[in-house]
Amino acid sequence: MKTILVVLLLCCAAAAQERGSSRYGDQFPDAPEPVKRVDGHLVHDKSSDPPKWYQHTFTWKFNAAMGALVVTNIADIELTQRCQNSGACVESGGRESRGEMYRNDMIADGAIIGLSILFQSRHLPKKMGWVAYVPMMIGTGRHVNGIMQGERY
Repeated sequence: MKTILVVLLLCCAAAAQERGSSRYGDQFPDAPEPVKRVDGHLVHDKSSDPPKWYQHTFTWKFNAAMGALVVTNIADIELTQRCQNSGACVESGGRESRGEMYRNDMIADGAIIGLSILFQSRHLPKKMGWVAYVPMMIGTGRHVNGIMQGERY
């Protein structure tokens, strides 16, 4: 009987400690947010908040690497189309239309960029930060190789 009374007492005490159930309600939260006075009003102080994931992810170096991948992809496709129209192209396996080439290559480049964004947003240690650039640099290298092949013809 004493055990049941102790359990009931603990349950009642726990229910009284739930947020908003005290006599002060939500006026005094358990973990108050830092505030500062701006123009006579109290506002949430966000200076100590961690940066959002996209502020860390999309740096100027990362954006430049993405741009290089896309620009070399476009140049590769256009040079391949030019050499296919002249009939001297050996790079392409078959005659794909411009739309098919853009569709196929942009899907692959989108997957590469998505993988790089995933790596970059994981806040890897500084020594491992280069990992996010590897997929984009491999893709850029392949497109540069295609550009060089297309320039020969």
